Amino acid sequence: MLGKFWIVIFSSFVFVSPAFAEKIDLALLSQLKPLLEAPTVKVENNKIIFLDLWASWCEPCKESLPHYAKLKKTYSPQGVLFVVVGLDGKESDSLNFARQLNLNLNFYWDTEKKLQKQLQIQAVPMLYLLNSRGEILYSSRGYDSKELVQLESELKKHIKANL
Repeated sequence: MLGKFWIVIFSSFVFVSPAFAEKIDLALLSQLKPLLEAPTVKVENNKIIFLDLWASWCEPCKESLPHYAKLKKTYSPQGVLFVVVGLDGKESDSLNFARQLNLNLNFYWDTEKKLQKQLQIQAVPMLYLLNSRGEILYSSRGYDSKELVQLESELKKHIKANL
C-alpha cells in the first residue's frame, strides 16, 4: 500500500514526499553535530522541541531563521528547546551559512543524514514542534511569514499543556 503523498511546490520545482511521520526518534537529535558553539542536544522531560530543517541555498530558509531567533529569545526561557539543522551536502556550507547569518540560534548539521532519512525530507524548510517523547505536535512545510501567528499560537498552546 502506497499511503498518502504530499506535493510541495517550491520555486519552480515540485517535490513529492510521503505524509509526515507521527513520531521522531529523539536519539537522532543527540547525534547531530553542533555548529559554531551550539551545545549537544539534550532532551529533557516536559520540554517542547522546536526543530527546523534548512539548507544554505534555500531562500525561504534565509527568511525564516531570523524570525525563529526572535521566537527563541521569547520561548527558550519557557522550556522550548530550539534545534535548527542544516541539511547541506557539505558541512562547510552549513557552517558558513550559520556564520553568515550570525543569529542567536543553536545550529547543527545532520552528519550522516539519519534525521533527514527518518523524516523523508525532500523539501526545506521543514519545521516540527515535538514533545519530549518525540511525538509531532505541529509541522509546517515551506515558510510564509503570515504563518508566524499560527506557529506562535501552537507554541503557546503546547507550552501551556506541558506545564
